[in-house]
Amino acid sequence: MKAYLVSALGGPEFPSPPKGRRIGELPAYLPAVTSPLETGPPAAADLPWAVLHGGRVLLADGSVVRPSVVNAGPRRIYNLDPRTKLGIHFYTPDRTLEGLWRNRSRLYPFLSGFDLVFGPNFSIYEDSPRTEHLLNMKRSTVMYREMLEEGIRVVPDVGWYGREDLDRWAAWIAENKIPIVAFSTQVVGFGKRATNAWRGYLAGLKYLLSRTPEEVRVVVVGLGGPERIQALFDYIPDREFVFMNSRAFVNARKGRDAWGRPTTDANFDDLFLENVKSLNLLYTRKGMRGNAQTKEP
Repeated sequence: MKAYLVSALGGPEFPSPPKGRRIGELPAYLPAVTSPLETGPPAAADLPWAVLHGGRVLLADGSVVRPSVVNAGPRRIYNLDPRTKLGIHFYTPDRTLEGLWRNRSRLYPFLSGFDLVFGPNFSIYEDSPRTEHLLNMKRSTVMYREMLEEGIRVVPDVGWYGREDLDRWAAWIAENKIPIVAFSTQVVGFGKRATNAWRGYLAGLKYLLSRTPEEVRVVVVGLGGPERIQALFDYIPDREFVFMNSRAFVNARKGRDAWGRPTTDANFDDLFLENVKSLNLLYTRKGMRGNAQTKEP
């Protein structure tokens, strides 16, 4: 592993990327969609953005795009309006990511058709060797550079283990004028046992932002509950964020609103769109202040 990091990837140092295509403005909420909508494409005005799960667009081994998606196109497969802006994320199992890494050059042309691509979230496990941490961070930055070279609108994922990693990311972001990054809380669960992990991720994000320019935008991935959104706003009061998660979609599938409360609305797609609208407002400081209920139901 260490030999591969040095010989094939040129060592642990992050590469300097070229300038990329402009991503443009993003809403406060980017809804992740995990399966096709049921009743046909909603108007782009009602669903301006949707983010697909890369593990369901590619085969499970990450080798190729699923034939059905290739034949029909991702928007048609997922029943989305052609004018809805489309993203794809790779917060997926390691098997998919390893296949994506091995086959990335032939997958880049497909990814160039998306309006936004979240770079791969290679795993950085606490009990893994330090060399593996360095390898996976380097692979993330290599793919970010390559995607930019292919004209892909990509957001790099900041994977980290400790303060030293955050210092490296902050220096790389500042030196290369990276305009937007993703910061994932996907592995942080709920309940008392997850409290320390949640505090650690919150402190990590604050530390990173304290060392990066104010104009750097951050997409917080996986954070959905209003109580934790409010905690983030309280802990980091001087930044605005974009949030990407599947809360609107999953809650609608369960017949629940944006807060997770049961609803009598029987139409999944309508409920999903209502949830997207609610969360797009809620995931702003003004929206949180205007809603007295900030505890998880």
